[in-house]
Amino acid sequence: MNSWYQLKANSLYQDENYKDAVVFLKEMIVKDPKNKQWVNLAVSSYVSLENFDDALSLLNSAKANGMMDSPEMWKQLYQLHQNAEQYVKAAEVIEEALAAGQLPRDGKIFNALGQNFYTAAQDLDGKPEAKPLLDKAEAAFKEAIKLDPADGTAEVWAAQLNLFERDNSKVARDFLASAVTKKIAQLGNAYYLLGVAEYNVGNNAAAKAALIKAQGYPESKSNATNFLKNVQ
Repeated sequence: MNSWYQLKANSLYQDENYKDAVVFLKEMIVKDPKNKQWVNLAVSSYVSLENFDDALSLLNSAKANGMMDSPEMWKQLYQLHQNAEQYVKAAEVIEEALAAGQLPRDGKIFNALGQNFYTAAQDLDGKPEAKPLLDKAEAAFKEAIKLDPADGTAEVWAAQLNLFERDNSKVARDFLASAVTKKIAQLGNAYYLLGVAEYNVGNNAAAKAALIKAQGYPESKSNATNFLKNVQ
């Protein structure tokens, strides 16, 4: 009989009949609350319906029941907290999963950890409580850089943190000068930020060179062109 239940649940989900899938899976979870298959399918169905609150509630219940034993479940949990703008909680989930060996200690995970702490600090809008979050964010970005030295993403994040939150353009410049030599999405934005950082520390020639490069990318062309007007 259990195989019939599995067949029905999978069929509803694969047919994208998520509403009926949720109704059926909720019944199955009541009968067998520690069945990870039901929980995972229900969470996926909720997400497909964009019912993120119920998806998050169900995963938190699964966590309370000791059912979080795969990287996919932990990743989905912290991403749902992110979606709910619960950035500190998302970071805490990542830290807990890392401590339990349930998430890989790689650059992407530490970059996600840093971004959550950084975003949480930004939400505090300069309040004293933001500083420890920024410290944790930068530490996570530095760990990401160490773990994946070929990827410049974490360096761009660390640069933005220093440029905009700490008014430390020299440190930001050093991060960005390294980042633009590596694999990175939206390279133009990195060159634009590098230009701003170089300008702030008084290196106008270097600022101009970086901004001219930023003009060559659609995502940064407008900002770079406008900022160049400040550079003599």
